[in-house]
Amino acid sequence: MSTASLPDLWPRIQAGDESAFEEVFRAYYSDLCRFAHRYTLDPQQSEDLVQDVFFKFWQSASTLELRTAMRPYLYQSVRNACLNHIKHLKVRTAYAEGQSGASGVSENESELWELEQRINDAIGRLPEKCREIFELSRFAGLKYQQIADELGISVKTVENQMGKALRLLREELSDYMPLIVVGAAGVIYLIVEIGVNIHWVVL
Repeated sequence: MSTASLPDLWPRIQAGDESAFEEVFRAYYSDLCRFAHRYTLDPQQSEDLVQDVFFKFWQSASTLELRTAMRPYLYQSVRNACLNHIKHLKVRTAYAEGQSGASGVSENESELWELEQRINDAIGRLPEKCREIFELSRFAGLKYQQIADELGISVKTVENQMGKALRLLREELSDYMPLIVVGAAGVIYLIVEIGVNIHWVVL
């Protein structure tokens, strides 16, 4: 089954159709594991996190109200799971270092984590269509033409909504005086100054 027809499976998944869920799992599992690896740098941990996201997705399907398409929802869920995993590791490391008299998590690391949370919150406050297009681009890695095809809209509309999303995110994160740069392959970087250091955060 092509990924273009996968959104049609959501009503079946909500109704408890395991075969529909398995089709979505097979279609996205490998790509989501590769996506998670960008954060964890651990293949096994990446698989564990993705499997947990799918398990929760299936368990809550009957009551879940998707505010976006399945693909960006799953990518966002995996990204959040990875960030929570990293936060847990940092807390555990800080505790171990505290027990041994080390300094623990630095102030810059704490501020970077706060920035990640602010980014997630800011994305969540984007207008629905704007957020859906942004998530399909940034988290699902779709090109503008693919997004237009999936949502049945023009490429120009996708471009306009992406521009709107970046403007709103820049306004939401104005405390960090961010510079948003589009790099190679359309990757969007948020450049911020924390303390005396310049940090690049992939949106």
